[in-house]
Amino acid sequence: MIETFGQAEFKISLTGVRRRHMFVAAGIRPDGILGLDFFRQHKCDISITQCKLKMQGLKLPCYFAGSVGCHRITLAENIIVPAEREIITRG
Repeated sequence: MIETFGQAEFKISLTGVRRRHMFVAAGIRPDGILGLDFFRQHKCDISITQCKLKMQGLKLPCYFAGSVGCHRITLAENIIVPAEREIITRG
């Protein structure tokens, strides 16, 4: 689980326009991560193949840090994992 230290609203400037957004302070290595909540709120389009973020008609370069992966996990029974929790189980 990622350690978080709180949240606060900040103004950031992308494409020359200042935007307000609620950010979470967390113990992560990259300086910052824009999440899906930001992309939806500010009507962004992401092109993974072009490595571009489109916002208000302008294309900005995307940067990836760390290992990126998506892995499917299948269990023999249904298990409910509460929000903001992690569990160890046998598959």
